[in-house]
Amino acid sequence: MSGEAVKVAVRVRPFNSRSHDGFIEDDNGVLVGTGPKYASQRAVFDDLGQGVLNNAFEGYNCSLFAYGQTGSGKSYSMVGYGPNKGIVPITCDELFKAIEADKGDTKYEVTFSMLEIYNEQVRDLLIRNNPKGGLK
Repeated sequence: MSGEAVKVAVRVRPFNSRSHDGFIEDDNGVLVGTGPKYASQRAVFDDLGQGVLNNAFEGYNCSLFAYGQTGSGKSYSMVGYGPNKGIVPITCDELFKAIEADKGDTKYEVTFSMLEIYNEQVRDLLIRNNPKGGLK
């Protein structure tokens, strides 16, 4: 495994127009623009998803967990939007590329689940029109 049993990372969505973004107060009390800080979807995969993928190929069960308040960017980070694929589709792309590139006689079994827990209700995000159910 990559040296740690659990890896914790924080990704903060960019501030919206209501937020006091990109400014610091200098010694004279003047607000000075610092510019936005941004991590691309690929950078997030490189920092987090690649390690998960490497551990999966070493035979470990792997989990990726996004936590935060509504609107904080969990879905964007995990799934993405439009051409900005999130960590899950990038990981899947890389996973199946690696499996296809393996010309040996190794057999692979890939299982995947994606759950949402919201207000103590669990929903399987891979089943369309799946009703929410209570925690069990």
